[in-house]
Formats: sequence, structure tokens, C-alpha cells
Amino acid sequence: VSIEESVINSAKQNFAIYDGVTNGALFTRLKNADSKNLVKGMLPHSNQFIDITCEFNTVLFNAAQYVRDFFQTDLGIVLLIKDNFEYLGIYDGNNFDIETFKMSQSRNLLRSRSQNYAMIRLLNWLNK
Repeated sequence: VSIEESVINSAKQNFAIYDGVTNGALFTRLKNADSKNLVKGMLPHSNQFIDITCEFNTVLFNAAQYVRDFFQTDLGIVLLIKDNFEYLGIYDGNNFDIETFKMSQSRNLLRSRSQNYAMIRLLNWLNK
């Protein structure tokens, strides 16, 4: 079983992703493994969708809420980076949880490692 399949198998609710880190690669990996039709959509990080000038935790919350509302899903997931830290936020309509992890800024490593770390964090959150 792949990590993508583990995430999908652990998910009990459908979700959409607001991705400011992997250029949609996280969405693609999950969607390709999505036998339960839980992955509903993805939006890139953009000031077209949310105000990116507010305090960063507000940006995270607004992004998760926006993608959840836009795709009408149970969960909104946001993945953003700031000051060498990646933030994974999950909003279910009531609660907003944030996981933070430090990432290398090496361009060769950032994309694939970011996806894998985000998958692991998401899997851990879904299995709480």
C-alpha cells in the first residue's frame, strides 16, 4: 500500500487542497490513488482567492475555509510555506488544526520532500 493509498483509506470525509508549495503535485498524487472519490479539487495559492496580506495564521485559515467552501467539501486542507517552515492546515467547518514542519530550501529537494512530509502529516492527522 502506498502512502497515497493510506491517506485515502484513512480519510472518512471528502476534501479539497489549497496548495502554495507543491504546484498541485500533492493533489495529483492523492487524486491518482483516490478510489473513494474523496479528493474534490485543488486551488493554487493566489491573492485572487484570498487576502494574502493579513496575519499568516489568518491567511492559513482563510485559505482552508475558501477551498472547502469553493469545492463544497467536508474538509479544507491548506499547504503554505513561510520562513522555511511549511504549514499544513485542516479545517472541518468547526475546528482548524495547523501542523508545522521545517523544510530545506534546496530547490531539488523541496518539491518531493514537501509532498512526502505533507502526506505523512495528513495521514497522522486523519488517524487521530
